[in-house]
Amino acid sequence: MRHFRLLVVGNGVSAYGSYLNMVALNVFIYEVTDSALAAGLFMAVRLMTSVVSGFVSGRLVSAYDRKRLMVGADLTQCVAMVALLIAPAGGRAGLLYVLAVVTGFCSTLSGVALRSSIPEIVGAELRVRANSLLATGRSLAMIAGFASAGVVVAQLGYVAAISLDAASFAVSASVLMSLPIRTKAKASKSAERGERGGSAEACASRGGKSERLGALVLLRAAPVLAVMIAVRAADGLGSSSHNVALPVYSSALDPSHPATFVSQFWATWAIGNIVMQQLCGRLAGRGGRQGPG
Repeated sequence: MRHFRLLVVGNGVSAYGSYLNMVALNVFIYEVTDSALAAGLFMAVRLMTSVVSGFVSGRLVSAYDRKRLMVGADLTQCVAMVALLIAPAGGRAGLLYVLAVVTGFCSTLSGVALRSSIPEIVGAELRVRANSLLATGRSLAMIAGFASAGVVVAQLGYVAAISLDAASFAVSASVLMSLPIRTKAKASKSAERGERGGSAEACASRGGKSERLGALVLLRAAPVLAVMIAVRAADGLGSSSHNVALPVYSSALDPSHPATFVSQFWATWAIGNIVMQQLCGRLAGRGGRQGPG
């Protein structure tokens, strides 16, 4: 847990930069293009990249060292931010969409790699505690990033905000590289003997039965899942609309400090989100119940 706490600090630093730039970049692209459509496309590109990368990330974290993947993801995002800073003013609008692809893919890959590595880093018995610690660190980073975004952009400008984000990814990568942690289980001797002994057919048979059972469960749950997906889609549509509208409204509200209202809005949202998480957790723990129902 000592090493994991340091990892949480590094992850929190990079999360701070990400939440800071969630405000700064959304306002920045509207300032650069003066187009709500362009701002919406920027968010759509990033979200679509995150969705697509979710399918790829599982295979990558299974095939490669997860620590290296996380370090590579952080450094790639750092380089992308620096490229945006040194790019000529005329080319920044197009580069922002490239940045959306890079950050969308790398953030998803890093998140999948970190979550799947927790049992190996701290052990299966401490995974719940570790997940709670990780969530707490990201929640604090979310409040700090959203709350400080308006001040940073207003007082120091977009260059400072983007530079802070680049530095946060560099810090996270440095912490990860310095920690002597194992993020992937080693192949067991019994598994190796099974492969040498020609037990692949038996493993395939067991795997086939598990897959058929899983498919049957999914088919029975399909109507419920369809309704849940529809509800989430409606929620996503509303979230997308206000994500685009907030920079536009904030710029109209105070043209001299366009990031101020967005920052206040998201900081308030973050506080409400964390308070509700804590409330649900306390309700779930009363009387030995697994959840509030």
